[in-house]
Amino acid sequence: MKERRMKIMNREVKRGKKRSGRIVPVLAIVLFFGFVYFNYFRKTNTEEWDRSIGKTITVSDGGLDFSFAEVSEKTVGEFLDAKKLSLREGDSIFPSEETALFSGAHIIIGRAHPMNVVVDGGEQTVRTQATTVGQALEESTLVIDEDDIVKPSRDTFAESDMRVVIIRVQIEEVSVEKPIAFEKKMNEDDTLSWRKNIVTQKGENGIQKLTYRVSTYDGKEV
Repeated sequence: MKERRMKIMNREVKRGKKRSGRIVPVLAIVLFFGFVYFNYFRKTNTEEWDRSIGKTITVSDGGLDFSFAEVSEKTVGEFLDAKKLSLREGDSIFPSEETALFSGAHIIIGRAHPMNVVVDGGEQTVRTQATTVGQALEESTLVIDEDDIVKPSRDTFAESDMRVVIIRVQIEEVSVEKPIAFEKKMNEDDTLSWRKNIVTQKGENGIQKLTYRVSTYDGKEV
């Protein structure tokens, strides 16, 4: 009887060992795939899909190129604030400040240069990226008439801090009336013993209307 019980117990022990031997590999496989799964999605969420880690950005500022590594800002505007890259009147930026940043992004900043304009008795500064004086004036809020004189000329290359003088030109037509004397025709009477001039043709003075064009430069007639 005891021998029979011993055989049964040995048999159960062997079965338990077989079961545990099967469980260990399965558990190892589950743990392995769990580890891979966890690390994959952690990497995906924090490195690949998170735009705030490890970006390299190139900036062209006024024609000069700069490279920034390990950029953590999420938008162009946040990046400009962090790097203290300020924009002034007349400057331009591409892409816009609301654009999301990705690694490898290229930001282009166009810088406007000042141009001093003397007009209407005063002087003001215009900031522009235009290449000629005429283009700069057209883009500004100044009202320039076609007859106005611009020095230097409108097709002059627009340089930084250059001085431009605008002379206001007004052209008016002025009409005046000028009297014209009527020419009398005189003849001598030979029938008389003395000579006497006789008016043989009479008339009235005429009026001639003359029209002039008067030009004024900054209110002064020239």
